[in-house]
Amino acid sequence: MVRGKHHRSPPEPEGSEVEALRKNILGLEEELNKQKNQSEEYRGLLQRLQADFENHIKRSEIDRREFQKTASQGLVEKLVDVLDTMEIALKASSKDSAGEKMLDGFRRVYKQLDLILKAEGLEEVSNEGLFNLDVHEVVETLSDGSKHDGEIVDVVQKGYRLNGKLIRASKVIIIKNNGECDGKNNRD
Repeated sequence: MVRGKHHRSPPEPEGSEVEALRKNILGLEEELNKQKNQSEEYRGLLQRLQADFENHIKRSEIDRREFQKTASQGLVEKLVDVLDTMEIALKASSKDSAGEKMLDGFRRVYKQLDLILKAEGLEEVSNEGLFNLDVHEVVETLSDGSKHDGEIVDVVQKGYRLNGKLIRASKVIIIKNNGECDGKNNRD
């Protein structure tokens, strides 16, 4: 006798069992689809969070650089006043020959302070040419027919920018010959 010819096959499931298995499969497929959808939602959320985090890091770096530029602005503004006072003292002292060594030391301090402030990003506002409303403040007007309206004839107090931002306008005396000088077309 040959063995193996008589193996038993599993019994065929009945109709109700097949239907129960189909329902079970459908239920499992639905659950799988729900899990896939939830997984996609989580993936999208994670990608948005990652993008938000990267944007936050970039924004923080920009803010940090901006803070570094302007952190010393208050100090520089105060030192600008000291620079002005020193310049006035130098002009007054140069008329008097007494105390030449003191005057020389004063010049050196002035020059050193000026270099430090320039290294921090301080620059003088240009006062050449015509009045510019954006960077000049008129403190007095004069009439002189030989000069143009809006022409700056004297600077009472220098103006300054720190890292390109105006921190003090120049106080100037300008010409005004019965015309209008609004300073709008005279950009620095």
